[in-house]
Amino acid sequence: MLARQVFHARKPRWMAGVLRLEDYLKTRGWLKHKRCSHRRTLSENTLKRFSEHLKKDRGLAGSTIQGQNKYLRRLLVFIGVDRRRAALRELKLERVHRFLRRASQRCSRRTMKGVVGIIRGFLRFQYTQGVLRELLHTQIDSVRVYREELLPHPLRWLELQKLLQRMDRSTSLGSRDFTILLLAASYGLRRSEVAALTLDDIDWRTRTLRIFQTKTRQTLALPITAPIGRALVVYLRKGRPTSDRRQLFLRLRAPLVQKAR
Repeated sequence: MLARQVFHARKPRWMAGVLRLEDYLKTRGWLKHKRCSHRRTLSENTLKRFSEHLKKDRGLAGSTIQGQNKYLRRLLVFIGVDRRRAALRELKLERVHRFLRRASQRCSRRTMKGVVGIIRGFLRFQYTQGVLRELLHTQIDSVRVYREELLPHPLRWLELQKLLQRMDRSTSLGSRDFTILLLAASYGLRRSEVAALTLDDIDWRTRTLRIFQTKTRQTLALPITAPIGRALVVYLRKGRPTSDRRQLFLRLRAPLVQKAR
């Protein structure tokens, strides 16, 4: 689609919204899928080669690669790769620093530490491929992050129980959010692990819940306790929208897709 190409090149941070709108229009029958020969831009080809390197040579997961590409896509737009073919080959350190300064205006120091690591890895790859002539990745300073500079503020179990008791479970939204919070608090799950749950992960016969751990890439079987079982039953009967999708938690507004991670 033309709109997708325009937003990809000029406003990459809006791509998620564009894709969701496209899915919604297709589900309503207002947008028909047309096959077209899409010619990749130079920036898309650059990201594709780097993504293949991350997957084959470094063994990174697809979600990790997508997260890195989010910042790399902004870098390629910033230096104008699609507007000038030699922009990447002639890239200078000062230009990279300008991009990092702009990124630091909306990212925390902890996030910037990861962003710098992503940019370094990308520049290192471009140098080994013969695209860059200078060792730019060795000239970028790391972001200092001090241990325990941000102390966590977890809720105590009694406070969490009070919060759960006060939640309005009479609505579909309340039932869904109560079940999500109860699962996360009871099992210590990450939000990505809760969002990835499907109906097939619930084994009512053995009363177990299968959790795919994104960090270890392993599946963990957890017992379904009585409170968890009651919350799941109420949510599935009264809170979950009717849908052919297998994801456990869905949005309550169209399009009915998997709950955002």
